[in-house]
Amino acid sequence: MRITKKPEERRKEFMDTAMALFLKNGYEKTTVEDITQSMQVAKGSFYYYFKTKQDVFEACIYSAASGIVDKYLMILNNSDKTAAERIVEYIEFNFHLSEKGQLNDIFDMIHSPVFEAVHSRVAAESMKELLGCFTSLIESGKEDSGFQTEDAEFTAAALLGALQEVHHLLSKRVGESSDRQRSLIYSLIESVVGTKIR
Repeated sequence: MRITKKPEERRKEFMDTAMALFLKNGYEKTTVEDITQSMQVAKGSFYYYFKTKQDVFEACIYSAASGIVDKYLMILNNSDKTAAERIVEYIEFNFHLSEKGQLNDIFDMIHSPVFEAVHSRVAAESMKELLGCFTSLIESGKEDSGFQTEDAEFTAAALLGALQEVHHLLSKRVGESSDRQRSLIYSLIESVVGTKIR
């Protein structure tokens, strides 16, 4: 008996299967046919949801980024912690992501020159979502963490922009210890907010 799935379920199944194959075989070596064979569906059904292999890859990246941004927002909006504690948790969550084996493979793919445009778009959209949250965080940090800043939104934009560029730079520094990277990042944040945060 043929099983009919809702379009959003089938689309997610394509994305999950594609990402598993991209991680196993690499983006270049994975074909649309590999994806459809793995799912045991007709090739035409893939094209109902995606125009190309790159489209499904981009959908996977946007989905992963959305989940990460949701976690960021949960961390940054946690009013049970001080602003300094939330920033530390945010940074440590990023290190946790980069230290998880499978995510390293995804990060390697999206940091490759082939996907630079996708990475830039995803990062820009994520930054837009986070700016308001960071602005509120910096504002509350003046009260509970001693942040020294005249303009919370300006400071939030400067901090987010700096962290984005640092993320891009450090992704290319293969072999550098995470302790060294943490030290650099926390020194940067402390110079922006004007006080120690840990």
